[in-house]
Amino acid sequence: MAYKNFKLTEILEEIGAELRKTRQEKSYTISYVATRLTESGLTISNTLLGRVENGERRIDDKALEAIWAFYQVDPK
Repeated sequence: MAYKNFKLTEILEEIGAELRKTRQEKSYTISYVATRLTESGLTISNTLLGRVENGERRIDDKALEAIWAFYQVDPK
């Protein structure tokens, strides 16, 4: 999806909603995902992941790519 005409908050909400949807489809808890990502070298807390899913916090590209890779999803 092209984000050209969206406000930043709309983009964050959209990304967060997709992350949450994918996590729930896989029946993963936030705690499970945060623990596995931290074990793989990406330090992320339950709180941060929850805030990202709620569109309240930005996430850098590296972390976002790591989450998508963990979910085994190509976000493109």
